[in-house]
Amino acid sequence: MKKLGLGAALATLLVATGARASSTEEHRALMLAGQFLQHDGKLLRAQELFQEAQAQPCDADADAECPEIRAYCGRKLQDLVRELPSARVHVVDDRGTPVASAITRIGSVLVHDGDTVSLDPGRYLLQAEAGGRSASRSFELHRSEHADVEVTLDLRRTVTARPVTWLTWSLGAAAGAGLLGVAGFGTATVAQQGSFASCSPTCAWSKRSTYETTMYATDVSLAVVVVAGIGTLVSFLARPSVVRTERIDVARGR
Repeated sequence: MKKLGLGAALATLLVATGARASSTEEHRALMLAGQFLQHDGKLLRAQELFQEAQAQPCDADADAECPEIRAYCGRKLQDLVRELPSARVHVVDDRGTPVASAITRIGSVLVHDGDTVSLDPGRYLLQAEAGGRSASRSFELHRSEHADVEVTLDLRRTVTARPVTWLTWSLGAAAGAGLLGVAGFGTATVAQQGSFASCSPTCAWSKRSTYETTMYATDVSLAVVVVAGIGTLVSFLARPSVVRTERIDVARGR
C-alpha cells in the first residue's frame, strides 16, 4: 500500500508539473494519480483524472499498455459513478413551505433549492439565507450515499406595537363632534346676539330663551371638546403595548 501511495504521489507530481513523458507514461501517471485520489476519498478529482486519461488518445508509437490504461480508466469511471455520493438540497420555512429565493451554500459552493450536488465523502455545512434570516445544518456523506438534506428558515419575527384603542377613537370622535357643535352653536349665538341687542331690554321672552339656549349649547359643546380632547390625549399616551408575530416577506426582503 505504501508503494502504491508513493507511486501515486510521484504520478500526481508528474501530472502537476507537466514533465516531458511518453504517451504511455502520461496515461499511467493519470491512472496512478486517479487511483491514489480515489483511495484517499477525493472522488471528484479522481473522476477528472480518469476522464482525462480516457479522453486523451495514445500516440501512434505508444506501446500496447496505453490502450489498456485507457480502457481501465473507463471502467474506473463507471465505478466512481456508483461511488460518488450526492446531496439534494431543500430549503423550507417554519411552515414547511419551500423557499426558492433562498441563497444556499454547501461550504463555499453556491447551490439552489432542489439541486442535486455530487460531493466527495465527508462532512459538510449547508447554509441558507433569506429575508435577513439564516440557518445552517451539518451533514455527512459516505461513499455511494444519496441524501436529501433539508434546512429550515424561521421566517417569523416578533413585533411590538402600540395600536390606537377603540376608546381613543371614540373620544376623538366625541371631541370632533364637540368642535362642530361649538362652530354651529357659536355662530348662531353671535347672530342672535346682534338681534337681541337691538331690542334689549324689551325683547320678547321667546327670543331671550332661544338666545340663552344657544349659548348654553355652545358652552356644553366647548366642555365636550375639552373633556373629550383630554381623554383622547390621555388614552393615546397610555395605550398598552401589544406583541404580535408576523412573517417576513422573503420576496421583498422585509
